[in-house]
Amino acid sequence: MSVNPADAISAVSVGTARIGVPGLHPSAETLEGLVAQHGNRVYQLAFRLTRSTADAEDVLQDVFLKLYRSWLQVSTCENIDGWLTRVVTNACIDLLRSRKSRGTTAERSSLARLSAPAVSPGRALEEREFDEKLQAALEELPPREMAALILFDHEGLKAKEVGRILNLTEGAVRRYVFEARRKVKELLTPYLRGDQP
Repeated sequence: MSVNPADAISAVSVGTARIGVPGLHPSAETLEGLVAQHGNRVYQLAFRLTRSTADAEDVLQDVFLKLYRSWLQVSTCENIDGWLTRVVTNACIDLLRSRKSRGTTAERSSLARLSAPAVSPGRALEEREFDEKLQAALEELPPREMAALILFDHEGLKAKEVGRILNLTEGAVRRYVFEARRKVKELLTPYLRGDQP
């Protein structure tokens, strides 16, 4: 593949993707590269937040459409991972809020079923049961609390990073995570004690 000298002059690199500086939108090659590089992580985060394969796929499309439309802003962004995480999280929060206002819930998809190695049927049933109880507990949380908890505990982000993504102070993030943990523990305790089927 030969490179047009005009393209070479008007392009910079972000990670492994070539980004056209003067254009309003990225080239198809650049967009494909960004999807290949970040798409799986975007989908996984969207799935963790929405617990729905269909919703995660919708969020994935929305995020890359927003990246395409906001290209001038994104192409100058120093931390594209942070930008993507913030956009995914906010899209999921909006989706969860609209789902709650409509009174609908997510399809029951299980991370354990998607990635677990073969286990005994009894153990698989226990894991699926616990997964369902945990998902139900997470659905009881306000969307921002749930997002803070997942970003902090599951994604391993620091409170400062979560704060930037959710537009919160570091102290507010810690408070949200503390409250979310407390509520999940409170909701799961009867099940774990055997008081609830």
